[in-house]
Amino acid sequence: MKVQKRHKRFFRTTAAVCIAAGMILLSGCGKKEPGEEFKLDIGNADSVTIYYGENCYSFYSEKAEDVRQCADFFQGLRVEDTEEAINKEKEFSIYFTGPDGQNALVCADDSGVLWTGESQKFYKIVSGSFQHEELLKLYLNGMYADGFDGNMCTVPSGEGEGQTEASGTFQELNP
Repeated sequence: MKVQKRHKRFFRTTAAVCIAAGMILLSGCGKKEPGEEFKLDIGNADSVTIYYGENCYSFYSEKAEDVRQCADFFQGLRVEDTEEAINKEKEFSIYFTGPDGQNALVCADDSGVLWTGESQKFYKIVSGSFQHEELLKLYLNGMYADGFDGNMCTVPSGEGEGQTEASGTFQELNP
């Protein structure tokens, strides 16, 4: 009889410990991450155009890998609504276009503020990271591969006839 009671007590104790351990492990699974998942639906986009700041050069590609890479820059981000505006000097405006026209527009800056054409709202990244430097590298590689010259980016200075000056943001881009 004593052996039987010990087995029951052992079984109950083991079961209680297993249940408690399971509850502790599962309690962490229900934690909600901050913000909401950022969704960028590019649909059937077959090209991407990227503008940076007020620079006159635009990156354009119909390569599927470039379209996918640009969309992937926004995967895994969690965002919250914000009143913070985008820094226009460090802003990327990215247009995804398909056979039927523009599919998606997203703007992003180096501080993690996003804006989409679909929602017409500003978001701040709270989890994950926007790869601003990688996007800048793609943009610059395209610019230099196309033979772009900073002198091509001139605007009237207003200080006399025929004088021009380069767009301010180009100098920041030029390494």
